[in-house]
Amino acid sequence: MSKQILVNWSQVRSHFRKCQAQNLQQAIATVDELGLPQITPIGTVFLNDDQTGFYFEMYTTTLPDCAETTKRIAILGVNTSKWYWFKALFKGVFYGPPAVKLYGQLGQRRRATEVEMRRLERRLSSAKRMKGYDLLWKNMAFIREFSIDAYKMIEFGPAMPVRLGAL
Repeated sequence: MSKQILVNWSQVRSHFRKCQAQNLQQAIATVDELGLPQITPIGTVFLNDDQTGFYFEMYTTTLPDCAETTKRIAILGVNTSKWYWFKALFKGVFYGPPAVKLYGQLGQRRRATEVEMRRLERRLSSAKRMKGYDLLWKNMAFIREFSIDAYKMIEFGPAMPVRLGAL
């Protein structure tokens, strides 16, 4: 794990949360046993205080197989807020990076703890009364842990510099 991620983890985590607030899913990239890239959209990614995280593993098919072979992952969080992009394009500057890539390794699959279930319920609270909630999320019980050892804030070069709050 790089010293940079240890020093900047709280800022990385905060920026990732901003991306999650604007985008209902993140993309987790892996490589399968044939060396083919695989990308899986996951809406239940959670980052912890200690450069680790987890996601609820219910509808994934390729990701568990990759966890048995390569274990390496990249997670992409993008701020897709129309207002964020409008302001950046209008002013010619980003106020904070538009995206962040996290690099790490998949861990074990296990039953979620009560604390992890509460985090999921809090994130999905606005959808709880909808019919789709019971169909999609009511029976989530297993998570896959991961650890993060590096990150990269995405920038668009000198034409669109990142200012204020950037790492």
